[in-house]
Amino acid sequence: MQKIKKIIAKIKNWLTDHYHILFKSAAENHLRIQELAKNADGTYQLTVKFGSYSELKNYQKKMRRLTVSLSSAMAMVIVAFIVAPYVMNPSRSSAANFLWSQSSWSGTAAATSTTNKTTWTGYVSKDVNINATAVTTADHTANTLSLTLPTAATTGEAKVIDVGHDSTFAANLAANPNAGFYTDASGNLTLKRLDGANCTNADQCVSAFCSSIGNVCGHVTIVWLTTTTTSGALGGRSGADAICAADAGRPDATNIKAFLSASPTDTIASMAGTSYPAATPIFWYKKTPVTFTLLANNWADMLDGSIINAGSATGFISSYIYSFSTSTGTLAGSICGTYNCSCGTASAGNGYTFNNANTDASWIATIKTNSCVQTSSKIMCIGTF
Repeated sequence: MQKIKKIIAKIKNWLTDHYHILFKSAAENHLRIQELAKNADGTYQLTVKFGSYSELKNYQKKMRRLTVSLSSAMAMVIVAFIVAPYVMNPSRSSAANFLWSQSSWSGTAAATSTTNKTTWTGYVSKDVNINATAVTTADHTANTLSLTLPTAATTGEAKVIDVGHDSTFAANLAANPNAGFYTDASGNLTLKRLDGANCTNADQCVSAFCSSIGNVCGHVTIVWLTTTTTSGALGGRSGADAICAADAGRPDATNIKAFLSASPTDTIASMAGTSYPAATPIFWYKKTPVTFTLLANNWADMLDGSIINAGSATGFISSYIYSFSTSTGTLAGSICGTYNCSCGTASAGNGYTFNNANTDASWIATIKTNSCVQTSSKIMCIGTF
């Protein structure tokens, strides 16, 4: 026991001596060594001795240099230990070396395994809108994944046709064969866009058509002024449409008709959605030089009391251009009569006309006295482009 005490005392003295050597000056250490060099009983309290003051200073320098080096190395190791996991694995992910093959998705959620699997059917978790069940209906392959949108899509996005594995899938798919998703330039799966939404190529559109006029999904509508002159006795709808079909200024468009209201039920307002797309833009068109000028963003925008650009912006100037319409696109006067040249069959009356200088409601609904008799009058035509 006495021997152990001596060893402990010696270690304590060694630590004390080297503490002083590290943190005290050489002069202080020299005086201390002289004072404690030898006890009264002849034993030494010091564990270090030096033959000269210079030897003490050299030893002190070596000790300090060694201590700094060891401290720096230890600090670097600690820092590396703390930082390395974030540098080498910033996501803090882990992995196992198990092998498996997914044979179907007919299993249950929250399924896990700690062994290799060759016919795995389960999964850990899924989003609420992901259907991962075994499918036995005739219009689906068994054991497939499908995505269900909780609500119908709005402007710019198409509703996913597969809203579950129900009996309406085949009918919906037949009616909308292009609805669903497309892969963008970054590889992201994105909902296809409805008519009227911006696009750069047809793959992005439910209609599978991206118009180069306005860069929107779906065909756009164009309106132009005829070169042919006439009176209000157009011959009704058929006669007015024939003028547009034969007009020298017509474009290479489809579904060409006269842009006017020809009866209480055959009106400009009723053309939307039946004869022409309601959601895509409408443009003024001029053949020479080929010019497209935005008239309205869609059919509702065109008949809301104002338009974006007047016809004169495209160069359309004429005193009498029959519209036979109110500002909301209905038949002027409500019945065939004076305000619509008897629905385009008579050369007597005060037919409503377009005013190509204006962008307010009068652009489509300007009453002109005795306009029906004017043989130098023109009409507007419309088509899909």
